[in-house]
Amino acid sequence: MAWVAAAPGLLGLPRPPRGPGQENQGLVFLVPCPRRSFLLTSSDWGEEGSRHVLATLTQNLAPAAGSCGRGEKCWHAAPTLRAFTRVFTFGPTFRAENSQSRRHLAEFYMVEAEISFVESLQDLMQVMEGLFKTATTIVLSNCPEDVELCHKFIAPGQKDRLGHMLKNNFVIISYTEAIEILKQSSENFVFTPEWGVDLHTEHEKYLVKHCGNIPVFVINYPLALKPFYMRDNEDGPQHTVAAVDLLVPGVGELFGGSLREERYHFLEQRLARLGLTEAYQWYLDLRRFGSVPHGGFGMGFERYLQCILGIDNIKDVIPFPRFTHSCVL
Repeated sequence: MAWVAAAPGLLGLPRPPRGPGQENQGLVFLVPCPRRSFLLTSSDWGEEGSRHVLATLTQNLAPAAGSCGRGEKCWHAAPTLRAFTRVFTFGPTFRAENSQSRRHLAEFYMVEAEISFVESLQDLMQVMEGLFKTATTIVLSNCPEDVELCHKFIAPGQKDRLGHMLKNNFVIISYTEAIEILKQSSENFVFTPEWGVDLHTEHEKYLVKHCGNIPVFVINYPLALKPFYMRDNEDGPQHTVAAVDLLVPGVGELFGGSLREERYHFLEQRLARLGLTEAYQWYLDLRRFGSVPHGGFGMGFERYLQCILGIDNIKDVIPFPRFTHSCVL
């Protein structure tokens, strides 16, 4: 299955309705085209093989073909971003870690977005918060009986907790502030919070509770904790990157994102230090002759369902959960 990009009118497709202010946003579809040779990716999408997803246009993001299953960033969305400014993917993602928790799967679905001309985390967080609130409002409006069933029999009180999330602005704290909050807590954590160490689920849930059970953005993580493609903040001895995680009640991390490093020499030096230059030479080449400020994020779909429905175990929100030592169907 090949994919071709074209304006809707060229393919005889109906143009999506445009709201106020959307008249000049250059909406683009990526559609499956079995008899064409216009490929936007290699023949194999990582571990996913030839599985593709046809997504419909939502607001001003143009869907990219499938999800490559490589964690937060869908690598093959990077080249299309230069052409279409805003792209997203929605499809299976694979996780190799041996996790046996209530919030991890070996295969799960993820919404991933990449957006050009994003110059600050504030801009990126606005999109992330908007996605959560808009999607949730639509679900509550279109599927009230299904949601109410879960709220009544599985998670009493979840309706009020969800309403509390929707009507309040999300909180923003830095990673450094988060560590200080955890250190000053009287909570007896299993994992001792220290600067330079990643946050654990118990830390994430405590931070959300500390902030009034409102979703919390944690920003500016240590460089050593994050992948090479996140933008260097150049902020002295602590050395952080412009990364952001969104923590939500009952789940912990729901979104992960960052500003992407668009400066060629920064990427080149970091890949060289990590010994990854050969493997990611193609990624460097995308920026060899210039780039634009950009950012992106990923949202785990099953964790999102957990959050809005109040379901404790992630294995209960997917028909055939696949996890370590279990790969049925």
